[in-house]
Amino acid sequence: MGIQFNGNTDTISTNDGTLNVTPQTTFGGEVGIAGTLTYEDVTNVDSVGIITARSDVHVGTGIHFSNNNGVIQTGSSGHTLGIQGGATNMGGRIELRGGNATGDIRMFAQGATSTQEERLRINSTGYVGINSTSPAAYLDIGAHNTSNPTLRVRNHTSAGAFVNNYGSEFRHVFNSMNHGMLIHTQEAADARRTLDISDANGIFATFTNGKVGLGGLTTPSAKLHALDSSSTTTTILKLRNYASSVNTKPRMSFEAQTSAGQGANSFIQGLAGTDAAGSNSNNESGLEFIVTYGGSGTERSAMKLDHDGVCTVPRQPKFNIRCNTTSTFGQGGNFNTNYLSPIPTFTNSNRTELTMRAFTVTYPSYAGGNYPKIVVPVDGFYMFGFAGCYFIQNSSDFVGFGFDVNNEGNSNTGNPPYLISAAHSNTNYYDIVHNVSGSVGIQLSANDFVVLYQWSSTSGRFDGNVHLYGYLVG
Repeated sequence: MGIQFNGNTDTISTNDGTLNVTPQTTFGGEVGIAGTLTYEDVTNVDSVGIITARSDVHVGTGIHFSNNNGVIQTGSSGHTLGIQGGATNMGGRIELRGGNATGDIRMFAQGATSTQEERLRINSTGYVGINSTSPAAYLDIGAHNTSNPTLRVRNHTSAGAFVNNYGSEFRHVFNSMNHGMLIHTQEAADARRTLDISDANGIFATFTNGKVGLGGLTTPSAKLHALDSSSTTTTILKLRNYASSVNTKPRMSFEAQTSAGQGANSFIQGLAGTDAAGSNSNNESGLEFIVTYGGSGTERSAMKLDHDGVCTVPRQPKFNIRCNTTSTFGQGGNFNTNYLSPIPTFTNSNRTELTMRAFTVTYPSYAGGNYPKIVVPVDGFYMFGFAGCYFIQNSSDFVGFGFDVNNEGNSNTGNPPYLISAAHSNTNYYDIVHNVSGSVGIQLSANDFVVLYQWSSTSGRFDGNVHLYGYLVG
C-alpha cells in the first residue's frame, strides 16, 4: 500500500543510505529533500530518467546533472519553459519556446511596474532582435522614441567616456592590431577596403581600385568622382566654415611636390562680407587664390575677386585721368610746325587722377606744360584711349592725334605711330571742330611707356573735359 505519514514531521531513515519504496508511492504535497536527489534515490523513474511531478518541485540548493548532457524540458515541443527571478516581482525572465519552425528565445525585463517588456529575441532563423520582436536581420536593433543612444562601442577604457549625444558612438584606442572600424568587401576581381576609420587614416575610403564614387556612381574614373543628375545647375561639393562673430574663410588645399621632394601647396578660399569688399550685414561673398613661395612656404595672394566680381588682387592695371582745359597749341603755340610732340595740357591745376592702378604715371614738363608719361607694369596687350574731347582747328592743314611708345619730346615728324584721329581742311578752316575720341591697342613689355602725341602744321586748342585712359587687356 505504500507509505503513510500521520504527523507533520514524520521521517524515513535508512542505515545503509538506500531507500526502496514498493509499490509506487504518490505524494500529494511537497517533497523536501535536504541533500541531493540522484537517480539512485528514485528507483521508479522511467526508462529515460524523467521525474514527473504533479505540482512545483522546490530544490534547496540547486539541480545537478551527473553528466554533461542533462536536460530540463517541457512535456511537449509546443510548450514554453520559463526561468524568472521571482514569483511576483520577477525582475527578469527568459522564455524558451518550443516549435518546429517557430521556436525562439525571448528575454524580458521588468521596469517600474510589474509588467514585463520584451527586450531581446533570437528567432528560429538565427536573427537577433534588440528592442525588436520581429528581427529581420542577424542583428536588428529596433527603433526607440527616446533621446538615448542606439549603439555604443568602446574597445578600451582609455578610449575616453561616451559623449552620449550620438545615435551611434564608436570609441577606439588605436594600435597596430586594432583600428577603429573597417568595412570590407571581397569581390572576385580584387579585394578592396571600402571604408577604414582609424587613428592613422582618419577616414580612408576606396572603391574600384582606389577610386571613390558618390551619388550612385559605380564606375568612378578619378580618386573622388561625384555624380548628380538631378538638375542643370547643382551643388556637387560644399565646404562650410562657420564660427561666431568672425568672417570665415573656407579653404581647399592642393598639395603638390617638386622633384626634389619639396612641398608646393596652393589654395582656393571663400571670402565673406568685408573680406570680399562687401558688407558683413549682407550675403556678399568673394573668392581668393593663394600660392606659396620660399623655403617656409610663405603664402601670397595670387588673385582675389570681390563681391562685384572685380579682380582686386592683382588689381587689374588701369588708369583714368581727367583734364578740364582750354589749352591752345600748334603754330605760334607750344611747338614748331610739322613736329610730333607730346600734348602738354595736364597741369597740376587742371587735372584729376580718377584711377591709378599698377601704372606709374609721371608728368614731365614740356613746352610750357605737363604731359602724362604712362609706364606699364607687366607684359601684355593694352588699350589706350583719348575720349570726350574736341580740337578746334584755327587754320587749314592736317592734324593728327595718337600714342607713341618709348618716345619723349620733339623727336619725329609725321603722324603718331598709333593714330587715333586725323583731320584735314583746305577751306573755311577757322573754328573747325573735330572729335578726336578713340582708342588703340598696343602690345607692350613691362616698363615700356606711352605718351599722347599730336602732329600738325596748324594751331588749335582743346576745349572742355579731356579723358586719357588705359588698361591691361590680357
